Amino acid sequence: MKKSIYFIIMAFVIMLSACGSDSASTTDDGILVIEERFFIFRMWDILANPEEYLGRTIQYEGVFQTFDWPGMGHFYHVFRYTDDCCGEGGMLGLDVRLDTLGVEAFEDGAWVKVTGVLETFEAQGNLFLRLEATSIVEMEERGAEFVTN
Repeated sequence: MKKSIYFIIMAFVIMLSACGSDSASTTDDGILVIEERFFIFRMWDILANPEEYLGRTIQYEGVFQTFDWPGMGHFYHVFRYTDDCCGEGGMLGLDVRLDTLGVEAFEDGAWVKVTGVLETFEAQGNLFLRLEATSIVEMEERGAEFVTN
């Protein structure tokens, strides 16, 4: 009995590993498209292993939000809600640089599809990741705002 439970657990772990490696598709022009059902897996991989993604073009959908940092100005973020340590309330996504596009910020809460090149930027002596947007459009149909793994 213990062996069969062990093999079932191992099969499940292998299946999850395979899903994680297939958590995005790459278009013919090299854009890494993060699919909704693997959003958490891919975002955590980007945050944990940024050197594998820097300079790559990434596309995903999420909620648009503007944040103001005192003395730093406006920051834009495209994210999805997820669990945090204490239940719902976490946010997972990337900062987005819009000034190179010459577009106005969207209304907070708008559902957008963003495409951009992953880069680092420095703020208050720390390095952060962001997408330099090459395209951002408001979508009529919303995806899942809250995602879990």
